[in-house]
Amino acid sequence: MAPMELKLSAEALGTEVVTIYVGPDKKPFVFHKRILCDRSDYFSKALNSGFIEAKENSIYMPEDDAEAFDFGMATYIYQNKLPSLSLDQGLSSDEMLAQLKKLYRLFYLAEKLCMNELCNMVIDSFSGCTARRICAHIYTGFAESETLIEIYQNTHTSSKLRRYMVLNILSSINSMEAGLRWRENGPMLKIEFQKSIDSFKNKAANIALVESAFGYDFIRLMGDPAIALFPDELDACYFHTHGSGEICHLSKGEDTDAIL
Repeated sequence: MAPMELKLSAEALGTEVVTIYVGPDKKPFVFHKRILCDRSDYFSKALNSGFIEAKENSIYMPEDDAEAFDFGMATYIYQNKLPSLSLDQGLSSDEMLAQLKKLYRLFYLAEKLCMNELCNMVIDSFSGCTARRICAHIYTGFAESETLIEIYQNTHTSSKLRRYMVLNILSSINSMEAGLRWRENGPMLKIEFQKSIDSFKNKAANIALVESAFGYDFIRLMGDPAIALFPDELDACYFHTHGSGEICHLSKGEDTDAIL
């Protein structure tokens, strides 16, 4: 089910604009204030308070990723969707990983700003075949273990992206072992778990924290009786984050335009 496409009226946009300066180089991004506040509680609170941001209609985000912001924030705010990416079967695993990293970094930003719907859209964009293929590449010798380390360093402890990646690694292990589910193949998984931990060595300054967090997620999810063989067999909302009273974008109606 596709997210609702926004139909923007002059009233929805308003005439007032704000400038958001992102990254250490203070790259400027200009948005209509009304729709920005309607689409994000984070920006609404910042721009409708007694703080200097509200008075000057400007926000400074020096520690955030300007490339990630540039990649997807405007498309989400104004069109309620993600930017297009090339994730076809003609790409090599390395090329596909480079494309997926753009989505990962957009997820980090959205999660930090508590933009749950954007996080959920990013998770949904990982199709089953694409996710299995790239995660199998990460798992096989952990040639790209830096990617998993990056995810753990840029997400919080209950992040659904962490859960998604660990489950895909477990699925990749299973697919290499004649389809055995991990609950039926504990000894082999213990060996592969140690391999995954070893692959992190000397790859990050806070490696002990990454190892501990990944190890906890790996063991916890391996023993979860509710989890199926492959992540895309799970309910769509299993990897979603919803606040109190939030309605999943997948249940808001297909082929229905939202008029602001």
